[in-house]
Amino acid sequence: MTDLIAQVRRLLERLPADSEVAKRMQRAGIQPADINALDDLARIPILKKEDLPLLQRQESALARALPFGGLASASRVFYSPAGIFDFEARQGRHWRADQAVRAARIGAGDILLNTFSYHMTPAARMFEDSAIAAGAVVVPSGPGQIPIQLDIMRRLGVTAFVGLPSFLNMLIDAAIAQGLDWKKEFRLTRAIVGAEPISVSARRRFEQDFGIELFTVYGTADLGIVGYECESHDGWHVDDDLIVQICEPDSGIPLGNAEIGEVVATLAREFYPLVRFATGDLSRIESARCACGRPGIRLMGVLGRTNQTVKVRGMFVYPAFAQQIAQAHDWVASVRIRVEREGESDRMRVLVLPKAGAAVPADLSTLEESVRGVTKLRGNVEVVEEAIFRQSDKVIEDVRKWD
Repeated sequence: MTDLIAQVRRLLERLPADSEVAKRMQRAGIQPADINALDDLARIPILKKEDLPLLQRQESALARALPFGGLASASRVFYSPAGIFDFEARQGRHWRADQAVRAARIGAGDILLNTFSYHMTPAARMFEDSAIAAGAVVVPSGPGQIPIQLDIMRRLGVTAFVGLPSFLNMLIDAAIAQGLDWKKEFRLTRAIVGAEPISVSARRRFEQDFGIELFTVYGTADLGIVGYECESHDGWHVDDDLIVQICEPDSGIPLGNAEIGEVVATLAREFYPLVRFATGDLSRIESARCACGRPGIRLMGVLGRTNQTVKVRGMFVYPAFAQQIAQAHDWVASVRIRVEREGESDRMRVLVLPKAGAAVPADLSTLEESVRGVTKLRGNVEVVEEAIFRQSDKVIEDVRKWD
């Protein structure tokens, strides 16, 4: 930890005065020389992920975010539905997925089906290079086209999987529906899954019924992989390059290991430095040594969000999305999004309250297109009366249960 703090201090000393991190420090009256220990980091105000869309639209924002070289220093730029740009460096282990790949024992002799999307968002990229570097062959399939994916898996003898646990479940259910014997006709034995929660019962089904060992990961498009699961399957080991603190969501004050708070990460890289970056996810830290023998702290799952933002099928759904959908249709007064669980898949219901006296169209396909255009997800649109709409005061209501 001492070495990481020293790296942070050296980075802060070199930052241009107009960089995003330097401006936060200036407002707080903090100098790089003040950062000598982990506790000193708490003096730097947090940067909330939810503030990035507005921050990145300010003049010269990209130059301030990428202080050493600007946008030309990036190899790829990704874009989230919330309007956040995420950047990939030209060299180095930018996404830091290598430890997760090693922990899942993926390497030479493996054929890896990478079902994360290769379009606009970086999840697929996070694992591709690390798996190839480990010696695996990667099939960049992306999501969807389940019959083709099953054909690929059988003909190539795919041994490992990366993607959403719900999509892996869809593949298994589709194979069963086709009358295929999973254990006889498929060779899949390990899966790295993330971007959405997984229930205990679903995990048990993968491992006991189908012989697939699961390795969950936790990361963000901004930071890359933050934590990964080892063979002991007891929390997420925090990546060696990261400083992670659990903090009070509003003040940014660090909490004790047993307390639940917001995940705040510091990544001391010259390319897109993120110092005291508040992810919006709630977790707690376990500092006792893991049974696997790896040193360092572990994060014990995502235990909620600091606001109404939720993740549905790997995509963040923000409260502002409801307003955007409503504003696109003259007859709509307000929109509420309700996230439910149907079997092992997420279901998004979009409750629509019409304006008083407005004519409600019989065909809601245009509204459904707006939902998909704004959220990048399909949702079941329901026009409801005000009494039903007002049953909750939340713009986004997450009623999913995880056993």
